[in-house]
Amino acid sequence: MGRTSDIRKSISKAKLDVTLPENLVNKIANDVKKSKYVTPFTLSEKYEIKISTAKKILKILEMRGILKLYSSGSRTPIYVPV
Repeated sequence: MGRTSDIRKSISKAKLDVTLPENLVNKIANDVKKSKYVTPFTLSEKYEIKISTAKKILKILEMRGILKLYSSGSRTPIYVPV
C-alpha cells in the first residue's frame, strides 16, 4: 500500500475527469434521435472521435434518457433511441 497504490489512484482519477464539449454532445444527441441504432464505432466514424470518447458520450445520452441500451454484447454495445 505504498507509493504504487497512490500513483494508481491518481491515474484512475485522472482518467475519469475527462470533460466533453457540451455542444458536441448536444449535436450527437440531435443526430442520434433520427437513426435506427447507434454503436461507438458509428459515432467515432461519423464525428472523427475516439471510440472511448464515443462510449462515454453514449453513456451520457443513456443517462439523459435519449438512448436505451439494446444489446451489451461482449465487445460492442448497441443503443436505440427512446
